[in-house]
Amino acid sequence: VTEALVYGSGPIAAPTSQNVDLLLDLYEPDVELSGHSVPLMVIIPGGGFVAVSRAQSELVSFAVEFARQGYIVISLDYRLSPQLPILSQDFELLKSALQVGPAAESLALGMVAASEDALLATKWIVTTVAQQGVSVPGIGLLGSSAGAVTALNLAYALDNFGISVPDMKVVVGVWGSLLMDRSGGDVIAADDAPVIMVHGTADARVDYEKGSLAIANRAMQIGLPYELISNVGKGHSFNENLLHSTESFPNSGPTQFQ
Repeated sequence: VTEALVYGSGPIAAPTSQNVDLLLDLYEPDVELSGHSVPLMVIIPGGGFVAVSRAQSELVSFAVEFARQGYIVISLDYRLSPQLPILSQDFELLKSALQVGPAAESLALGMVAASEDALLATKWIVTTVAQQGVSVPGIGLLGSSAGAVTALNLAYALDNFGISVPDMKVVVGVWGSLLMDRSGGDVIAADDAPVIMVHGTADARVDYEKGSLAIANRAMQIGLPYELISNVGKGHSFNENLLHSTESFPNSGPTQFQ
């Protein structure tokens, strides 16, 4: 594990105008990787776009397990709504196209900045490992809460706003929603990345029906491979959903974490 690598910098306007370092933690298999083809998993933490921690223990568990199974993994921080991120031109145009009202302006700013930074981190790590003789044959995204929103937006929505995104092999959204889409999932296409969703049906922060269930319905409609793991009566946290001790489906064997 290599902590606090700087994958770029981003301008913010608060509390003062400045460029802040954007940081990620890197998890690698404990073997020589040069000359090999190694898949990448990008982990995006949540926090409502007002807080973020790449060292959240539950996400560290995912990162360590992926690395043990032969993945390169990054867990990243990103700019937040209270910092008033200053977006690049492409992402400023994207934010304008969302046409949100004043009440959602701060959320939209943080959401778009998180997507911009997560895309930068993904491209940075692919370039960095290539310089060390490692090729990346496939990329996956995994996020929780606001991180799941970011992962879903990144995989399915950005290209609809003219922003180039690497092809993804899978997206894992843990109690997330596709917020850069106002048309019932139409941004998701049949040749997009398969999606796995985990969501509590009683989630009071990210609506289950408008979030994961709507994505599952869209995937089923267009023939996109998907899996929806619904935790009946559970809310919006790792503590409630118990991924390490609850089976994916009744009598299925593997836990949701596995």
